[in-house]
Amino acid sequence: MGDSSVRLYFVAAAISCAAALCGETISFETDCLSGRFDTQVGALEVRDKRCGRIWKTLDDAGSSPADGVKISVVADGSELAFDFTAPPDIAVPARFLALKPLEAQSHDRIFVPMGCGYSFPAEGWDFGEYVADWDMSRMRLYTGFMKMACFAQYAELPDGDGVMRQEAGALTIIETPTDAETTFRERSNGRLGMGVEWRAENGRFGYARRLRVVFFDHASPGALAARYRAEMERRGFRVTFAEKARRNPRIAEGLRMLKGAPNIWYWTERRDKAQVARELRRLGFGNMLFSTVTRHDLGAWVEPDEVVELARIPGVLTTEYDIVHDAMEPEMLPRIDATRPHWPPEVWERGDYVMDAEGRIVRGWKVALKENPGKPAVGCLKICQACGGWYMRRRLRERLAEAPYRARFYDVTGTGITECHNPRHPLTLRQAVSARREMLGIPGREFGLVTGTEEGLECFVPECDYLEGNFSAYTWRVDGGRNMWKTYETSPAVMKYAIDPATRYPFWEMVFHDCVSSYWYWTDYNNRFLDTWWQRDALNAITGTAPMYLFTPETFAKQKERLSESVKVAARTAKETADSLLLEYRWLSADRLVQQSRFSGGFTVTVNFSDKRRTLADGRTLAPHEVLFGTSAISGDSK
Repeated sequence: MGDSSVRLYFVAAAISCAAALCGETISFETDCLSGRFDTQVGALEVRDKRCGRIWKTLDDAGSSPADGVKISVVADGSELAFDFTAPPDIAVPARFLALKPLEAQSHDRIFVPMGCGYSFPAEGWDFGEYVADWDMSRMRLYTGFMKMACFAQYAELPDGDGVMRQEAGALTIIETPTDAETTFRERSNGRLGMGVEWRAENGRFGYARRLRVVFFDHASPGALAARYRAEMERRGFRVTFAEKARRNPRIAEGLRMLKGAPNIWYWTERRDKAQVARELRRLGFGNMLFSTVTRHDLGAWVEPDEVVELARIPGVLTTEYDIVHDAMEPEMLPRIDATRPHWPPEVWERGDYVMDAEGRIVRGWKVALKENPGKPAVGCLKICQACGGWYMRRRLRERLAEAPYRARFYDVTGTGITECHNPRHPLTLRQAVSARREMLGIPGREFGLVTGTEEGLECFVPECDYLEGNFSAYTWRVDGGRNMWKTYETSPAVMKYAIDPATRYPFWEMVFHDCVSSYWYWTDYNNRFLDTWWQRDALNAITGTAPMYLFTPETFAKQKERLSESVKVAARTAKETADSLLLEYRWLSADRLVQQSRFSGGFTVTVNFSDKRRTLADGRTLAPHEVLFGTSAISGDSK
């Protein structure tokens, strides 16, 4: 740590130390920071010497430090590391304090890693309208909503050219995230703020916890992402496509085909899938991930001989929908509207389902009864992560014996991690994460398959090669997993929030662009909402993500020519930059609607998301909705 490191200690209400520490305030100083820590309430005040910003934690009502838990704080350079230690078996509250929210100023923004990432103004935001009926005030890490164990708060103001400049900022990194929960809401000062609480592990402290706050004098997206990339490398999560191919040569060719490949869902029971794939090649699609599903209840089916024919087409990476998450007890099967070939019948007999702490079976995806079709009413059993590998291996052997798939897609598996209290295979959340990683590693490690999953967390990047849904917002979706083939002429109101370019912040891509391919969700694909199709194409282009298209035979016939134009914009950057880093992201106008990205190697993309022609500071103009590809940065927006 060097001479500038300072170690502080706080024992919350521990009798042996409370008298000595009660009310004591300890000061610290490094080359970059000075401040103090209140040992009685865990309040923090920090001054960043580089820019003069003073950061204070808010004393909002909420959880308190847990009795008997020692908090040590290490100050080193521009970083503060908080360590929480206690005997593993000590009883603690269901939630206890990790970090209070930092006080926000009027021009601050809060970055939240939902989906690809979103950044909200701390003040003047109609948060209730924005989130509709979904509660963002509590988000448990590693269970689905937040894809990364971090968040940031930073100041942002326009310069003389209208370019948004990021000033002082703080990046919070939760180094032990499995039992962490963020608290994100309007605070007592009327501004948004995000804090962190720890959750007990089965009512006990369980294990040492750590989080870190990194302070920046200029908190640009590139600077924040560079620091978090380093954290992901330290923890072994940032495994690039090149490294995956080196570790597992069996998937190298599949990864080559995946890079920049549009994800195609052809929703039909017709036997013309190879014909459609050839037509897409003629339309300029090049390589593609051709996704199939074998479920009559969804109106789609693929036969083994069709997969054989698809696999013969150059550039077509064949994959099939699967799930190792849901099952149904046998007595319910005659009563439900449709059974799935993916539901293992032995789950009930073997007791391989998840149970909660009260001994109840945990239910998941709901299906309808025959007497009331179309009305989901009965929840599936959830297969425990500790047991899923057995079912996964068996099904893979069966399907690969029938058809030459080169990839596999697992619904749900990349999210929704839960503890299991079934006495046959109990798992803490930490153990469940490890079990899920082990399970997701099976297709690539044992069968040589490119692996995809729904959603996907940072901890699954080493095992997964593509993620469906990470480029969408978890909450702002239409039809959520149902009626995927339905298209809309006009986007429902909630979708304006999902693709709002003024709030989207592509942090996931800035950390993992060269490691995993991110796609839209399968009810949020490029050609679903026709009025904003162009906007999804532009968002793909500027972030280097590949598009997703889903169509029936009828919609394919109608949209064929537009698909040809769309893929030229939406897939170009992904093909050019698959092995590159997304180094910089800038908002070139005060309304944040003119944006630019820059990748390693110099490839740049500039987009005018507004409905007006915009003149840039270097004299060039961008038409409404224009996407400009190039190799040089643009200085700013003057109008």
